Amino acid sequence: MNTWNLKVLREKLQITHQKDDVDRAVSCMDSFDWKNKASLYHINTANEVFLNYSGKDDQDVMDMMHRILSNEVDEEFEKAKRIREFSLVAAATSVHTLPELLAQIISVTLNPEIKDVHSISFNRVIKKIKETKYKVKLESLQNSEEYKYINAFANTVKHITLVKPKYTVGFDPENYHGIVFDRFQFKGTPFKATRDEKLIEYIHAIRTFCVNLGKDLNRLVC
Repeated sequence: MNTWNLKVLREKLQITHQKDDVDRAVSCMDSFDWKNKASLYHINTANEVFLNYSGKDDQDVMDMMHRILSNEVDEEFEKAKRIREFSLVAAATSVHTLPELLAQIISVTLNPEIKDVHSISFNRVIKKIKETKYKVKLESLQNSEEYKYINAFANTVKHITLVKPKYTVGFDPENYHGIVFDRFQFKGTPFKATRDEKLIEYIHAIRTFCVNLGKDLNRLVC
């Protein structure tokens, strides 16, 4: 599994930085690690609870169609579906914090003179950072399809309204059936309806992006 060795960064900072700055960095690193693990936990929960309903054979699709259209409510399915919805939204909102926590760690590592944590953000760190190659990598995350969607999705869910989930069954070549999050707009930008499996891909991509940026940060500290 792709991991960021936080211990290495902590030990480097203990040599180069003041104790208060090291403590602040360690607190943010612990938070990053917790949120990263939380997002993975929520994804695993979403997948595990739905193991009995994830088949893609033609018969699986027919069974699901019958389950949805039947007048009799399948209580176990409804419970599993709701837990999957809750877990995916929780995973998205957890992973959404990783770039911001990374920004706190970058700031205290490269610009420890900035003490006001409320003035630090992912966007501001990108604008101020002087290390060109690292700046390009940060911008790559910021401009990615995955980041733009997760940022809009999480902000909408947390501050505006739920992005409505709906179970969809279709007879496409992939025999897809699953939860689809409705289309929405965020700050004037439209986002199309997104399948649960695509949302999971986005979440994993953000996790990987941020971990790799953390590993690069380790190498920047002499």
